[in-house]
Amino acid sequence: MNFETKSEKYFIDKGYKQKGEKQCENCGKLFFLYLKRDLQRKRFCSRTCFGKINSKTNNLKPPPPDAETRKKVGKILSEKMKLGLIPKPPKSTKESKRKAGLKIRGENHPRWIKDRSKLKRSRFNNSCRNEGPIASWRKSIFERDDYTCQKCKIKGGKLNAHHLKSWALFPELRFEISNGITLCVICHRKEHKKCQL
Repeated sequence: MNFETKSEKYFIDKGYKQKGEKQCENCGKLFFLYLKRDLQRKRFCSRTCFGKINSKTNNLKPPPPDAETRKKVGKILSEKMKLGLIPKPPKSTKESKRKAGLKIRGENHPRWIKDRSKLKRSRFNNSCRNEGPIASWRKSIFERDDYTCQKCKIKGGKLNAHHLKSWALFPELRFEISNGITLCVICHRKEHKKCQL
């Protein structure tokens, strides 16, 4: 005996008698009912038909496939690729990787900030440290403080000219002599640690 649906098989196995039949509103298929309440309520032959009508009337999208379904689909695709029914995706070469990297360089990069590289270059490049306004600012700070660390009072050695107000936050005070102080390397590190806290 062939059963149309699992529910019909369930009812027949349990010994229910057929109470009536109805036509599905979605697919038009005839289906049998085994409970009296279903004669009034039931409009569809299966949950699939109900879902199709419900999605049309309420503009609903079907839920995304679960992990198990995705695995099945992936296996089917890989088998088809092995048989040659579907072409395999091309493997990435060094050239394609290089081209992809060039697409997001410079102004195309999402974190690009205009003129930031010029700012960093002017501040951290050694050639700029020994010439231009930063060099004259450092020299005037050292001469004013008599080449002495203003924290530990050690004269000479490796000295740094420290900005009292941040280089990045106060660009208008970068080359102001009143915004500078002479510190030795150790005191300069301590000063920056204080700023971070």
